[in-house]
Amino acid sequence: MNDASFPWPKKLRRRSKSMNKKVRPAKTVHAGPLSFCMYCSDEKSQLSDEHIVPYWMAGGWILKKSSCERCAKVTRGFEENLAYTAFSGLRHRLRLQSRSKSEPPKFKVLLNESGNKVERTLSADELPALFFTWAFKPPGLLEGRPFTEGIREVSFRFTNLSGLVAEEKPFSGTVEVASDPFNHMRLAAKIAHGFLHFHEDGHREYIPLLSDVILTGNFAPYFVGGVLENDEFKPPQEHGVKPMHFLGFTETKLPGDNVHTYLVARVHLFEPYGGPVFQVVTARKRNAVANLLAYPYAHPIPTSDGTEIERFPAKLVVSLRSGPPVAG
Repeated sequence: MNDASFPWPKKLRRRSKSMNKKVRPAKTVHAGPLSFCMYCSDEKSQLSDEHIVPYWMAGGWILKKSSCERCAKVTRGFEENLAYTAFSGLRHRLRLQSRSKSEPPKFKVLLNESGNKVERTLSADELPALFFTWAFKPPGLLEGRPFTEGIREVSFRFTNLSGLVAEEKPFSGTVEVASDPFNHMRLAAKIAHGFLHFHEDGHREYIPLLSDVILTGNFAPYFVGGVLENDEFKPPQEHGVKPMHFLGFTETKLPGDNVHTYLVARVHLFEPYGGPVFQVVTARKRNAVANLLAYPYAHPIPTSDGTEIERFPAKLVVSLRSGPPVAG
């Protein structure tokens, strides 16, 4: 098993909205250059450096010369969508690093003031510290489901972080949240795929499986999902510092395939804040004895026509109260 963790920034603490200093990773690690696009294998286009975990998530791993301009535009699209929707309140409340010099975004909130419902416009700093994510079933490939099946039993999940960051005065009301579950899966796929190439020396025999998921969103539930409720996952500590994100690989053989060994990634984002844990079927290699099998059988690996899926218009109304939030 190969694993790694991103330690928390050195000065993460409760912050008032007057403190504008950005929180950055405790360390930055570089690898490469890869000298080809890790998404489409293009070797001729101009290549840029790629953050394995996005910059706005305080990502500290950079793979040099590993993304062409076309693929960088696609990954930037779904990363920015998440940055300004599901993760917006969290990253602004924690003052995570950002290249944007603009003020925090505004949110329209319906408040309950003295028994009357009043619409107010609040900044991210004034909102309760809520973290919005999705809870997925495990990947279809791990559960033996067909790749034609879509998202299965997905549920919206949110966490109140009021005990970890400074809060304004309590209030109750509702806020509309936009969040695309496919973009969450594409982000997890991109991180697992990048981590695979970051440690390419240890996985040269493996064939990556996630380019289509990352670039188009097609078949995402087949390769990416969550963990079962009874599947405990505890990331390690690094030099006594609790990690912010954790990524690890496990080799496994799957029922229904006697030809390949699969590499499954665990991606745990914002672990101290109850962030999502993903399982990502990242790559596979052909077993040495596969050629000797009288009846070889393998799982199908689907490919799309290259057309990116449409955005998933998931908008939910969440009730905000002085205690833990509940769905509205």
